[in-house]
Formats: sequence, C-alpha cells, structure tokens
Amino acid sequence: MSATRRFASSLSCSLVIASLGAGCAARGPAGAPATATTEPPIAAQPAAVPAEPIAAATPSYPDCPSDPFCGDHCTNLPYVPGVDCKTTPYGPAKADVVVAQTNLLMCTGGTYALCAVSGPPERTGTNPANNPLPCVLGSDGTADCTCQTYTYKSGVPWFVDINAILNLGAWYQAMQECGPTGASCLNIAACGSDGSKCDGKTKLKVPSICAYIQNQGHGDPKGWLLPEAQLISAFSSAMADDYPMSPPTSCTDIPSLYAGCMTAPCVYPPGAPQPPPDGTRVSCRCPTYRGPYQIAESGQSCSAGTGFVWSGSYTPSGGS
Repeated sequence: MSATRRFASSLSCSLVIASLGAGCAARGPAGAPATATTEPPIAAQPAAVPAEPIAAATPSYPDCPSDPFCGDHCTNLPYVPGVDCKTTPYGPAKADVVVAQTNLLMCTGGTYALCAVSGPPERTGTNPANNPLPCVLGSDGTADCTCQTYTYKSGVPWFVDINAILNLGAWYQAMQECGPTGASCLNIAACGSDGSKCDGKTKLKVPSICAYIQNQGHGDPKGWLLPEAQLISAFSSAMADDYPMSPPTSCTDIPSLYAGCMTAPCVYPPGAPQPPPDGTRVSCRCPTYRGPYQIAESGQSCSAGTGFVWSGSYTPSGGS
C-alpha cells in the first residue's frame, strides 16, 4: 500500500474515533520563496462529490473536558484525536477559531504546509504563475486540499492556532504551557507577523507544538504531532506577495461548510525532493466544519464550486 493510501486510510479512521478516548530546533533555511510550477504531480485526488446544502443543521459538539485525560503534564502521547470537542465556545478544534491574536503561537525552523488560500479548482491570487490549489470535498467528512510547502527563514515565522490543535494531548499541553489564550508563549500579538519584536527580547516560552510539527515525518515517531503524516499544516505570510490577504473575505452571513486545515496531516507527492523547494505542492487531509468563517484571501466568492470547499478559519471579531 502506498504512503498516500496508508495516510488517507489512517486519518479517515482516526476522525471517527471518539475524541475523548484515550524548544524548536531550527533546520537550515531553503532558498528564496518561489511559486513552483514544475514539481511532480501530486497524488491523485478523490472524485469530487456535491457539497452539502448550506441549510443542513450544524451538529452540536461537546466541550473538551476541563479535567485532562493526561493529567497535569500532557504531551503528544498517547495520541488521542482532538477533532470534535469544543476548544472555544465557537466550535471544536476543526473549526480553526481565533478568538484573540495571542491564540496564534509563533514557531521557527522546519518545514510546514500552508493551506490558507486553498479551495477552488482554478488558481487564484494576483500572480498568473500561481498554482491551482483545490480542496476536494470527500464523502468521509474531510477535504483533500492541495497546499504548498515552505521552510522557515528569518522574517517569515509560522503560526499555530492554539484552539485548532488536532492532537488532544498536545492541545492540553499547549494550554498548560501557554495559558488558555496562548499569551504565555511566543505569539503573533507579542512578536509581530515577522517575529522581530521577540528576537532575543522576550522571556515568553517556545511551545512544544513547534517541535512536534518540525519533527513530523523525521526520526522517532514519538516526537510527531500525528501518527501518520509527512508534514503538518500551519499558517504564515509566505504566500502574501502572490495572494492579497488583507482584508480577508468574510463568509459569516450563512453558516457554510469549510475545511479547517490548521495542524492537518499532509503527504508529499511521489518523487518529491527532500528538502522540498518552497512552493512544492502537497496533499493535506483537512477536517470540515459548518459555520461562519473567513477566507484568508481578499475579494473571493464564498463558493469554491460544486464539490470543493475553501480552507477557512473563524475570527469572531472579523479581523484578519
């Protein structure tokens, strides 16, 4: 069985398991960011299925227990899916809710997938060389989103929404390390979008979630965020030159289905070089959620097209 099929099979199983069961080491920076146009083709995507009607009822989700199953010293292990319990009053982890800027924990080092502008089958953005980055809606409650990889370099840190960590133990650990809003750890509010405000000038903690994402697919699986994936989706401004991101597109009037890709598992296409050049396309399996949301890219239609969904997140205040 191929790595991609093992990944898809494992994730599909983990998403239906009840969620209440059981400092960052920098890697060498890659070259300057560029939009890749000649990578090997990504793994075949599942056939598109019609999007669910927007009038469908939104299911209710339980709150994540205030008494952690892992006690006072939680880690990424044992792995317990954290998809379907509410990490904020606005929804579960897969809703990718950002209540305050401190929720966005800052990381440096390593390689991550960026899904912020994935959605429709055609390319978007301002650069005619941009890749199409579709999110194909599956029949299993997930979306197969084509995203792009980036490797950390100074001035472009990446961020993890503390409310959207899909490993329940790692979410509890982030809460214990950083506090419920993330304010005790490096975060975008304190450090700025380029990290310069915290460059050797802060005593804020480096959250363990950074190392789990950096380690994903390398070395001992005990240090990974998710059991099976080659890399993890996070957020950064690495694509902002080719995709206008301010203001975001608001899709809050009618609750609709979108993909919550923060910390979702991803796989490389067959034959992808290692380390991958910036802009390499990968396949990320993102859970979906029905509710109000924003699209990171400005000026877009909230409809990604029949059988497709946008990668989105929800900031109740409406900010970017």
